[in-house]
Amino acid sequence: MGTIEEYAERATDSRLERGVGYLRRNSRAYLLIAPAAIFLLSVVGYPIIETFRLSLYESPADSPVETYVGFQHYVEILTSDIFTQLLWQT
Repeated sequence: MGTIEEYAERATDSRLERGVGYLRRNSRAYLLIAPAAIFLLSVVGYPIIETFRLSLYESPADSPVETYVGFQHYVEILTSDIFTQLLWQT
């Protein structure tokens, strides 16, 4: 009979081997999916990140100058009485 540590060590090794084996068996599938995943992340992710970045600036419509305001817009919205009222209505 072995000790608990020996069993735990064998179990850990077999899990690691199973994980590596799984990646080796499916590496071709991941390589085929990778371009689509990268494209999807760029099409969906970039606009979300850019929208958040732009929300941190204030820019008048007639001026190309952007002024950094940080989270001021979010604070104004979240502390507004009308926002909470409209939130409960929807």
